[in-house]
Parts: sequence; structure tokens; C-alpha cells
Amino acid sequence: MKIQDTSSLGRDYSECEEFINICTSAFPTAIELPYTELANYFLDYAISSGKVRDYSSGLDSQAKDMSELRNSVAGLSTREQQVLDSLRSLLSHYDNEKNLSPDVWKSLQQLTSAGFTTSKERDVKSTNLSMDTNQYMDQSLDTRDQQEVMRNSIAGMQQSLDAIQHLDIDGQRRIDRVEVSERHMERIDAIPNISSEQKEILKNMLVSYVGMRVESFKAVEDLAHRAVGAYQHGEILDVHFSDSEFRDKYLVAMKGLDDLSSSFSEDLYGMINPTVYAVRKENFQADIMAMNMFRDYQKNGFVDKTEAFNLSMMDGLNYTTQDALVVLGNTRDARSSELSAMLQDSSTANYVETNSMAK
Repeated sequence: MKIQDTSSLGRDYSECEEFINICTSAFPTAIELPYTELANYFLDYAISSGKVRDYSSGLDSQAKDMSELRNSVAGLSTREQQVLDSLRSLLSHYDNEKNLSPDVWKSLQQLTSAGFTTSKERDVKSTNLSMDTNQYMDQSLDTRDQQEVMRNSIAGMQQSLDAIQHLDIDGQRRIDRVEVSERHMERIDAIPNISSEQKEILKNMLVSYVGMRVESFKAVEDLAHRAVGAYQHGEILDVHFSDSEFRDKYLVAMKGLDDLSSSFSEDLYGMINPTVYAVRKENFQADIMAMNMFRDYQKNGFVDKTEAFNLSMMDGLNYTTQDALVVLGNTRDARSSELSAMLQDSSTANYVETNSMAK
């Protein structure tokens, strides 16, 4: 998966190109590009850090198992040597005998049987230990590779965050000044060869697309700051575990920047082609609704799961939009989670005091 900036989309037809130019006027590439780079660095970080965490946990468990297996092999070797010593001692005791009693032969048989069983078990465990050791070494190398990717991702995120900070104007974040204005609507009205109805849906798409991208990038920016801070303290920001408070934020942001942006790109030709528009206009409306839902979730942490499910079941819906809506429908209500955390706090006074200090 690779997050693309808007300027790289929909250049196949002149009408599409003009609409993309309008999009990049509302959300200038100079502003969007560092956010796109930040999103891709964070995506690399999320993947590599998840592998590092999984590998580290697995390596710790595997190292413990290997230690136990190594001790078991050593114990079996000692037991085998004891059996062999007993066998040699018994044979040397009767070295000059021509005939042995049945009891002696029985003892020899028992020792041989014990030696065979012990040797077989030792051999199997030695082979398993050798295989586990090779696997451990391979995973250790993979872990180091992923740690290097994670370090590079952190460095890239810090570089992108610095570039984003330099975009600020008079202490205000530049992304907060991104907006669709009347002049953008007038430019859509001036696009030739499309109907008024098509122009209206393009206007709605513009507002929804820009709003969804802005809120998704803001979410990624917040996650990136947290990831860099965690790394500086020798920690990993967890965005994969189901109980992670950042998982939904990460998934919704990435689905918006990838899946819904892909749907947007695929929609462009259809929206300016009268024949395709007539057949798919309800699907285009659905993509707009999905973008609005993603935008609103990023802003207030709430989604109407029934609406998300019903929309995902629409016939002819882009599969990327459908996949994104399924993810959105599985998110937790961030406001309910926040309220639950407040109620679980043993001291309301402490909660209020902590938050007032944070301000």
C-alpha cells in the first residue's frame, strides 16, 4: 500500500485534469505532499514496529523453549552415558564367562532397551533444537532488518513533521487553513461538456474528498508525533492490537487515504462521462457519503454503524469503498471509550485536575 498525493490522480481526460487542478488548488500539493510522505513513513513504521513486537515476543518465547530443549538434550545425553557405563560395567564383570544366566541377559536387554529409547529421544530433540536454532537466527536477522526500517521510518517522520511545521503561518497550522471556497465552485461550473447535475456532484465530491483527506492527515500527524515520542523513550506505539487505543484511528486514517482515495480516483471518469454517470450516480453519492462518514469519525470519534453497514451492501459499490466501510463499521465509539475511562477513574477530582493541567 502506498498513499498518493492528489496531483498524481485522474489525468487521463481533460475534464478530469481540470477537476484535479481544482482539488490541488483547494488542497495545494505543497501542503499535501509532506503529509503524504508522513503517512507513508508512518505506514512503514506501523508495519515494521508490529513485526518487531511480534518477533521480539516470539523470540523471547522461543529462546525459553530452546533453553528447556537444550537442557533436556543434555539430560538425555547424561542418562544415555549412564546406561552405556552400566552396560560396559556389566559386560566387563562377566568378561571371562562362557555362558551367562538368563537374569544377566535380561539385565543386558533392559539396559539396551533403555539406551535405545534414550538415544532415540535425544536424537529427535537434538534435531528439533538444530532446526529451532536456525529459525531463531533467521528471525533474529529479520528483527534487525525491521528495526532498521523502523529507525528509518522514525527519521523520515521527524523530517516530515519538521517540514509540516515550517508551513505554519503566524503560529497557525497550514492544514487548518485548507478549505473549499466559492472560487473553486465557480471553476467547476466552468468545466465544459458536463451537465449541471454532474457539476453539483463534483462540488459535493470536492468538499467531501478534501475534508476527508484533511482530517485523515491530521490523525496521522498526531499518531506520528506519538510514535516519535514513544521511540525516544525506547517504546513502540501500538496500532495493531485490538485493545490499542490508537488502532481505530490508524485504520480509519489509512483506509481514508488509500481505499477511499482510490475510489475517488476511479470515480472521476464516470462523473464526467454522461453515460457512466447515468448508471452509477447513486454509487458516486455513496462514495461521497462514505467520505463524509470517515471525515466525521476523525473529527468526533463516532460512526453510525447501521448506516455504514447498509451503505457497504449497496449494489455496484466500489470494492475499495466497501472494504473501507466494513473497517469503519468495526470501530469503537471513541466518545463512549472516553466516557468509560472517566467512569472507571477512582477519583473524579484527579481526572479534572489532570486535564486542567494538560490545558
